[in-house]
Amino acid sequence: MSTATSSTSTTLAIDKQIAVYRVALHDLLPPVTITIFEEMGSADAGHGKLSWTCSHGIKTPADPRLYFPGSTTTFKKGPLTPDEIAKALASFFVMAVDEGILAGHTPDARWLVSERRSKNRPHYAATAP
Repeated sequence: MSTATSSTSTTLAIDKQIAVYRVALHDLLPPVTITIFEEMGSADAGHGKLSWTCSHGIKTPADPRLYFPGSTTTFKKGPLTPDEIAKALASFFVMAVDEGILAGHTPDARWLVSERRSKNRPHYAATAP
């Protein structure tokens, strides 16, 4: 997130939403929404830092911990595109659901936990190393 200071010394964080992806998982509703942002005002104009949010986390009977896919790994817009980031995040959800199915469970919409129902609202940075 870029920051700006107003005349009253309030710091503002500004991100530009650049892509939204919806991932349908084994007919579970609603689909998971992945939103990719680019930091505005980066010194690297046009190659700003990317970050993302996911509308849901996942918690299956095979792994009952609530998990929102995120990363401490960092990326720049050049090496990884928003499509590549979204595909990696979507793959995580698919793998988690498949593990639940392989463990003998039927996919259930309760496996998806809205970020609004979680205790935190994760926003994961994807910045350059």
